[in-house]
Amino acid sequence: MQLDLDRARREPFHWQETREVPAAALERPELERLSEIDWQGRVTFTDPGFYLTGRLAYRQRLICTRCLKSFTEPVESGVELLLLVEERHRPRRSGEDAGEGVELEEEDLGVVILHDDRFDTDPVLLEQLQLNIPMKPLCRPGCRGLCPVCGADRNAGGCSCSERTTDPRWQDLSGLKERLTRREAEVGLATEKAATNEATLNEATLNEAALNEAVANEGETPQAAAKTHDVDAD
Repeated sequence: MQLDLDRARREPFHWQETREVPAAALERPELERLSEIDWQGRVTFTDPGFYLTGRLAYRQRLICTRCLKSFTEPVESGVELLLLVEERHRPRRSGEDAGEGVELEEEDLGVVILHDDRFDTDPVLLEQLQLNIPMKPLCRPGCRGLCPVCGADRNAGGCSCSERTTDPRWQDLSGLKERLTRREAEVGLATEKAATNEATLNEATLNEAALNEAVANEGETPQAAAKTHDVDAD
C-alpha cells in the first residue's frame, strides 16, 4: 500500500487493509500457507520525520522440523518505524502540527530514509512475515520427532529400535578409544617395571653401603672382609 505522508502533516493518518501473500513469495520451505493478513497502522508527523506504527494478525501453516507434520499457529506482531524524508530540514509549513507529544529515540526504532513523501508498506509487511517464521518450527515444545533408524513418529508411540546408534561420520574413529586405552595400559606396565627395577637397584646399593660400613667399623678393608666371608662360607 502506498501512503501519502503529506496527509499526516496536519493530523495522524490511519490505514487498514486485508492482504493475501502466497507462501512461495517468502521462499521458506518450512512455510506451507498463510491466511488472509489483517494489516493496519497509523502515521503521525513528529519532527524530524514521521512515526509509523503497524500491526498485523493472521495464521500460518508450518512444517515441524522434528516430526515433519504440518501445524497451524496464530500470529500477531507489531512494527515501529521512523520515516525520514531527505529534505528533513525543510521549514515547517503554516498550520503543521509538530506531533501529538510522541517522544521518539532514533536508536529505539527502525529508521527509513525516503526520497519523497510517499511510502510503500509492502516491503515492511513482507519483512515482518519473514521475521515471524521460526528458525526451527516445532508443532509442540516437547515434540519427540522421528526415530532416526525406522522413521516412526515417536509422538504416536515408541519403537523397538535401539536408542544408541553410531553416526557413520564417526566410524573411522570408532576404535580410537580402544587403542588409547591399550596404549595407556602398556605405558602403565612399563612405568611399573621401571619402578621395580629402580627399587631393586636402590636395595642393592643400600646393602653394599651397609657392608662397607660394617667392614670399616672392624678396621678391615672391603676386600679382606669379602675374603673372610668366603672362607667362612667354605
